[in-house]
Amino acid sequence: MLTIAFSSDNHLDVNRVAVDDVAQAQAKYLRDHQVDYYINTGDTFNDFHKTLHFFEKLQSLVGLQTQVYFIAGNHDMRHGVTYDELNQSLSPLYINHRLITIPHTNYAIIGNNGWYDYSFADQFLMKKSVSFKRWKKALWFDGMIKQPLSDAQRLAVDLNDLRNKLTYVRQHQMQAIIATHFVPHQNFMIYGYDRPQWDMINAYLGSRKTEALLNEYHDVVKVVAFGHLHLRDYQQMIADILYIHRPVGYQRGRLNEWQSHDFMTEWRNTLTKIYLPQN
Repeated sequence: MLTIAFSSDNHLDVNRVAVDDVAQAQAKYLRDHQVDYYINTGDTFNDFHKTLHFFEKLQSLVGLQTQVYFIAGNHDMRHGVTYDELNQSLSPLYINHRLITIPHTNYAIIGNNGWYDYSFADQFLMKKSVSFKRWKKALWFDGMIKQPLSDAQRLAVDLNDLRNKLTYVRQHQMQAIIATHFVPHQNFMIYGYDRPQWDMINAYLGSRKTEALLNEYHDVVKVVAFGHLHLRDYQQMIADILYIHRPVGYQRGRLNEWQSHDFMTEWRNTLTKIYLPQN
């Protein structure tokens, strides 16, 4: 059996951890537990260069035993990378818009950073006339991320790539494991929260179009691992697809999403593994 482990939203800079120590500790865990593939689904640093450097270091520490892969979350996108670069093969470890077949199995890993189109906030739209674009520019973290497209157009690029790869998987009678950052299904969304602004924030969390595409290919999509939302959900099986969302999240001031005071404890407790049979 092959072991694949998933993590997301480590936020190493925001959490002010000793980065080299974390790399050493994660590498030791992955080696000791004989993890074959480690996939991080975004938000490691607020700078892509730092994120890339971290995973390159982690790969060097685990050696040939574990293959490390990662995609970019919106935090990684804020500095150190352009929109065009995000869609290029910047490193063998960076798997956005890539399909990787897993030897001796009929599985393929598909990486897709993902984006949003405000559709998860449609209930809010029905109540008020708002400009998500203007609100994002003024108040939301992503307002600093430069892009040549609208949010809907940016999402369309990602979904078109994902559709092409899922079609390939279906044609070759394979099964897909998808790594993405943004929320891929409305079942994970929260509406009517105590804070009215939360309904506005939902606009920037994902898209119903991603959900529809995954449902369309539910015969070949077996696992979807994602992050972004910072809520630790139990694994959910929806339309024959296993969804994994167990982010590490923040421990900073009053915003404390941890259950302990130790980063590695949180990382180990949220790390999620699946096991694949080999041919």
